Amino acid sequence: MKIKLHELTISGDMFPHSESEEDQFYELSALVLDELFTSQPREVEVTEGSILLGSVLASKNVFGVLENVSLFPFQPRNRYSSGDVTSVVSESLTIALLKDVFKVDLRKVVPGRTAKFIGAFTDLYVPPESLGELERVFDGRRALFVEIRGSATGNGMYERAEKAFRTLEAVRYPRAFGMVSFVTRGSIGLVYVR
Repeated sequence: MKIKLHELTISGDMFPHSESEEDQFYELSALVLDELFTSQPREVEVTEGSILLGSVLASKNVFGVLENVSLFPFQPRNRYSSGDVTSVVSESLTIALLKDVFKVDLRKVVPGRTAKFIGAFTDLYVPPESLGELERVFDGRRALFVEIRGSATGNGMYERAEKAFRTLEAVRYPRAFGMVSFVTRGSIGLVYVR
């Protein structure tokens, strides 16, 4: 499956890390999201096998992951897609991307299944020795925390971005790398946070 991949690298220092600056999160998240999806994408490919493997590490079990992945970019805007399906599609595609494009060793990746629902952990944890080619992207070798957000319609992406960056910064700052994956119709946007 071919995917348009948008990428943006930012410094984690741009986000507020004190209570007095908390109100800036939404504005900064929106700016990052706008910048990300106006960047020139590159085309990458992920395999069906990697998508299925990604669905095993996803937060929920959903029947027919491959069918939902293939339909996801083409759904009419007015067609309702369940949040569970959108989550699993987004997580499966992001994990497949990590495996196929960045050569991340998934054997040591830890999904945040239960802890993430209370907002205390990210969707994935990648230990430093499993970064693969992301080591080059981040120009270093540290633990990586990954947040994944998706939307079939694009509605509510600014709110999702704010929540994703808040969770990521609470967990990764100041000693680890972070990545937020935004999955939308036909493309994925990755924000690398150093």
